[in-house]
Order: sequence, then C-alpha cells, then structure tokens
Amino acid sequence: MATGPVNILDLAKTSDVRLDRNVMNLLSLNSSIMQDLKIQVIGTRDMKYTQFVDQYGQPDFSNIGEGFKSVKSVPEQVEATAYPFGMNIDVDRRNANDKAQVSDPRSTQLKANMVGYGAFVSNMVINGDPANPGTAPSGAAAPPFKGVRWYLDNPTSDGGAKLDGSLKIDAGGVDLSTSPTTTVARSFMRILDNAIYRMWRSVGGKGLVAYLPSEIMAALPDIMRAGGAFDTTKDQFGRTFTTYGNVKLVDAGLGNPTRNPLDPNTSAARVIGWENASGVRNDALTAGNRFSSIYIIQHGADAMYAISQEGTKTQDLGLLNDGVTYRTQVSDSLGLVFRTPWAVSRVYDIKVG
Repeated sequence: MATGPVNILDLAKTSDVRLDRNVMNLLSLNSSIMQDLKIQVIGTRDMKYTQFVDQYGQPDFSNIGEGFKSVKSVPEQVEATAYPFGMNIDVDRRNANDKAQVSDPRSTQLKANMVGYGAFVSNMVINGDPANPGTAPSGAAAPPFKGVRWYLDNPTSDGGAKLDGSLKIDAGGVDLSTSPTTTVARSFMRILDNAIYRMWRSVGGKGLVAYLPSEIMAALPDIMRAGGAFDTTKDQFGRTFTTYGNVKLVDAGLGNPTRNPLDPNTSAARVIGWENASGVRNDALTAGNRFSSIYIIQHGADAMYAISQEGTKTQDLGLLNDGVTYRTQVSDSLGLVFRTPWAVSRVYDIKVG
C-alpha cells in the first residue's frame, strides 16, 4: 500500500491485484487531471490536517548574555472527507459466452466505461459542488463533494481548507476568440504570469499544471507565434504537451463523453465550458458572448492532493444470483486536501468565442 501522495500510475504499481492495476492505468489514460493528481490512501474516510497561513513565529535580536524569545507558528486545523463513488458494469451471460465475439464483452465494456469514469473524476475535481450533488442509486442526494472551483468561490469555507481568495483572477475580457495580436498575446501571458507568480512565491512552483478549455488549447499555436513564449516537451511516457516556463498546459477534457465533444452549440460536455464575463457557467451562450476560465493547480504533498479510503478497487463479482448477469464493480473515494492556501488559482473572464 502506497503511503503517498503519489500519482495513479505509481499507485497502480503498489497493487498486487492485476485488475486494479489495469483499471488505474485506464483511468490515467482517460483523465488528464488524474495523470497529475497525487493520491494518498489513508484507510479511513475523514482526515484532519493543518494549514499554516499567516501566524508564523519570527526570530528577534538578542544581547550577549541573554537567550532568545520563544515563538510559535499557529496552525489552522481543517478537515477533508473522501466521498465514495463507483459503478457496476453488467454483461449478459449469453453475450459473454457468445463464440462469435471478436473480443471479450466484459473486457470491452470495462475499457469503454472507464472513459466515462475518467471524465466523471475530471469533472468532479474541478466542478464538484455540494449544491448540485447528483443522485445516489437509492434516489437520495449524493455526498456533497467539493471541487477546486467551489473552494475558490468559498475561500474561507467553514471546516474546510482556507484558500487565498485573490487567486480567483479576473482576466479583464482578454480576447482569444480570434488570432491574437502580439499585444493581446502578451497581455494574456502577463495575466498567466500574475497567477503563476502568486502561487510560485508561496509554494515554489514545482508541479504546476494549467487546465485549459478546448478553445484556448486550440489557440495556443497562434498565441505562441504572436508572443513566442510557449514550448513543447515530452513526459516519461512519450506524451507531448505544451509548457509555459515550468507550467504544463493541458486540455481539461470532457466531463461527459459525447459523440461531438466540440459541439459548436453547447459546451455542456466539457469540464471547463463557456461562462459569462463574471465567470458563471452557461453552456448555451451564443457566439460573440462566450468566455471561459483556466485553472492552475500545484500537485503535491505540500500543495493540493487527494485522499482516498482504499484507492481504486475493481471486483469481479462473477455471475449474480439471477443466473444471467456477470458483474464487474469499480469503486473509489476521493476528497481534496490543500496544504497551502496558494495551491490553486483560477483565471476567468477570457473571451473564447
């Protein structure tokens, strides 16, 4: 069992269950956020921890023959909860045993449903809101998971992590909806610099990832040509991505897989969709009135990471008592931990269409 926090691929290496390892690898492939999110398996649902925010002890001068004053940094105690989620993947016995199948239906269904699973996790980490909790199988409201957006909207939440409210930054309507001029490209980069610096000066900048809506990802080559500040690199798995300084820039991806992920009439399927200028999500905005946000996260033990009670678990429950249904169950639990108030930021009011 990993003591973490570690990323999902490192967590997979610690499991002696092949099915768990396969599912965690699929989860990484199907969620850009899960590729970088660090996870600590804690064996329970709730975790209390401390943040040091602004009450730090400092030294003072001393005369010869004297000692030194006693100091104490005063922590703020906060808490996080790992909320459970999962799914049952059912396949009819007759389909599973059909000799005409090119591939195993149960494996095919598991792989396909992990696309949806990864999208669900990405959307939850960014957009989880206790005011819109979803519905549990019983019909009751699901647990109130809180995502990055909610925490930045509620930076002094009661009992939860305390964040720096100034890290929700208004971009002033900078217009990336058409090919940007050099002035616009540099204005955009200055806004990014502002958000990154506010985080960097407090947390060191290591592990910073910016999650972008698809419109801004598509505009990066134009911005690069106009401003000349972006680069491309490869990670240890050979995947190519764009960087800005030491910040990795990635598409936040889909929260709900769909046949037309870049539907020109709605952004409802995306993790980061269209907003009005004040940052309120509206997936039905008309062309010329579409704005969006960028979320920057520092992943790591000293910044933001997730807790899980057991980690990702996959159980082959075999043939159920009905005699016709093979079931595979995939489950997990997650909650977000912010060890510093400067672990996340959001830049909103960016015109994208």
